[in-house]
Amino acid sequence: MSALDNQIKVVKQNTEEIILKTKQHWFVLVFFILWSSGVLSVLRHIIPEATQSLGVINLTCQRAQSGLINCQRKQSQYFGFKSNSAQEFNSVKGTKLLIKDRTGERSVFILTASGQIVVFGGVGADRDKMTSISQQLQSFINSSQTSITVTHDNRFELSSFFILTLLSIFPLSIIIGLYKLFSTQTFIFSKVNNMNIFICHTHTLIGIRTKKYDLNEIQEIKLLDYDDYYIPTIILSSKQEYKIVSNSFEKGTEIVNMLRDFLGFPRLPYL
Repeated sequence: MSALDNQIKVVKQNTEEIILKTKQHWFVLVFFILWSSGVLSVLRHIIPEATQSLGVINLTCQRAQSGLINCQRKQSQYFGFKSNSAQEFNSVKGTKLLIKDRTGERSVFILTASGQIVVFGGVGADRDKMTSISQQLQSFINSSQTSITVTHDNRFELSSFFILTLLSIFPLSIIIGLYKLFSTQTFIFSKVNNMNIFICHTHTLIGIRTKKYDLNEIQEIKLLDYDDYYIPTIILSSKQEYKIVSNSFEKGTEIVNMLRDFLGFPRLPYL
């Protein structure tokens, strides 16, 4: 058993069988742990702030016998998982619709004796919905109706999906990184008992995937150069490719020559 580098390990090598195994550099693991820790720390602060305003708002207004209008506002946060205490507003006299296209703010206010209070909307709120809510409330105030309930659910608005999409990129990148980081491949080239098979085992966090081919399906083995990486590449007659990453030209060429010798291919001139 010999080791060509800390990415490619020759598990077995003789005239009947070659077994290669790939693995990641230890410093890649350290870098990933530090990076993911930083990302998770940032997300721990960003996610609560970004989802705090996502939920359902119910505003119920009732007309008392005296003619005064009193309203109660209930709001849930974090996609409805947290409910806040109800807010009471007395002596409601009217509504106000605020639309600022430059900042993207669209808000509905109710006007009370103590001032104006925002009850719906904010930056990124839907313009048409805020306009409709304002009209409903003002129509109620101008009418003789005894009560009205207005509900606004912003959990599934376009702006909410945009926030979720941005936030999901980071956890998704961590998941993909973990999948790649702990993925290894084992390549088996065997002539034992005249089997003449090429097997690739891909080991991941969710299991093992195995592909089997006849050695005669291997059409070419060459060394590809990508910046600082030299990649022995196995090309099948079906054009399927298997790559074995190396960070050294000498070690990459050693792998290529080893496999070409085993398969009876002539050595490449530049190797």
